[in-house]
Order: sequence, then structure tokens, then C-alpha cells
Amino acid sequence: MELGRVSWPSREQTVNAVLAILVFSGIWAVLVTLLDLGFARILPLLMK
Repeated sequence: MELGRVSWPSREQTVNAVLAILVFSGIWAVLVTLLDLGFARILPLLMK
């Protein structure tokens, strides 16, 4: 009975939300990877 009152998202809304999450996650992954590579190169120079 309670589930009948729930406003479920449409298929289009669900697809848009999933795409937004995938794009955001991809951008975040690239950013973290670039930061990791940058720190990996800079840190040995600072340790000298």
C-alpha cells in the first residue's frame, strides 16, 4: 500500500541520473589519477 504512494522516477530520469553519475565518476577518477602521477613525480624531488 505504501509503495503505491511512492513517486517513481521515469525511465528518462533514471537514465539521466546514471549518466550524470558515470560522467562525474569518470572526471573524478581522471583528476585523482593526475594528482597521483603528479605527486609521484614531485615527491622524490622534494626528498633529495
